[in-house]
Amino acid sequence: MAYSGYIEGKVDPVVNNFLITAEDTASQIRYSAVTGPDGYFVIFNVPVSVYDVRAYKAGFKQSSDVTAYVQSNSLSDSVTVAVEQYAGSSISGSTSFIAGAVAKPTDIVLRDKKTLDVIPGLSVSTD
Repeated sequence: MAYSGYIEGKVDPVVNNFLITAEDTASQIRYSAVTGPDGYFVIFNVPVSVYDVRAYKAGFKQSSDVTAYVQSNSLSDSVTVAVEQYAGSSISGSTSFIAGAVAKPTDIVLRDKKTLDVIPGLSVSTD
């Protein structure tokens, strides 16, 4: 008889919308969930095995693996995944085109390559 269980847990500190993956260490099959507003997640229907659990989210470092065990005598495991936000970065460069003959204040923004949406928090104004 094949058993399946679940892996539950949270990210610490509490942040929503993290992608959580649980990779079966034997088969390398991945299962996933997304954290809710309370940082909590549940991954259902995982077979009995040992799993490496990771958290991913833009602006955060990839978490270290946390091991979860789903066993036939205990069909669930609860884990806490520690996450860390990037401290900040800088981008440097120069502009080679300024509209108009007279230098005027210019806004420089970074855009997502696919959607062309402005990336929040990455705007610079020059005088």
